[in-house]
Amino acid sequence: MKMKMNLSPIFASAALCLALTTGAQAKSLLVSIEPQVTDYQVSQTAGTFAFPVKVTRLGAGVLKVQLTFDIAGLPAGSTMVATPNPLVFTGNVPEEKSATLSITVPTTAAAGAYKFTVTAINVITKESETTEGTLYVPQWVWPPEAPMMSINKGGAAPSGAPKICMTGTPGQMYVLQATFDLSNPSWTNISTNAADMSGVCIYIDEDAKLYPARFYRAQAF
Repeated sequence: MKMKMNLSPIFASAALCLALTTGAQAKSLLVSIEPQVTDYQVSQTAGTFAFPVKVTRLGAGVLKVQLTFDIAGLPAGSTMVATPNPLVFTGNVPEEKSATLSITVPTTAAAGAYKFTVTAINVITKESETTEGTLYVPQWVWPPEAPMMSINKGGAAPSGAPKICMTGTPGQMYVLQATFDLSNPSWTNISTNAADMSGVCIYIDEDAKLYPARFYRAQAF
């Protein structure tokens, strides 16, 4: 299941100015980690958080910048990738390039702030500079699993209307839905029922006679 969640937009950002050299010609770079993106993708097992990274070359010529990471401060099982990586600069005018850092964290991770570092390496000279970022992990909140319920035809009422017998979790509220066409179903709520102490609730569908056929399902309320 894929879900989207929102974090508070108040995040700290980290920025670092890098001065790297290529041969005898100085190459000045500005590198910054932008604040954590507030919308992120989440599944039942992990959430993926994004950080924009901007690299600006103030000089000229060909330059290749490799981004590497230290994730020792992140929750166990976390991974980090940057796209694109490396960043390649050409031409003779100042230029800015961007990469996206994607950090994937298991949902077993405790909520809190976690530090990580990003290192920009001049592939030609092997010189490097490092900057720090902060990952904010939310308190993972999941809706409870919907209790299972089985539906059986419980015979007919004296009026001849079908009696629907539902069996599920004692005390749980269930919504009974019906449709007359399973090939292109449009489910309609027809009753809200509370299961008794045995987990059973019964509904008599007096409107069933209005349809050539009727099919049922129940969902936890």
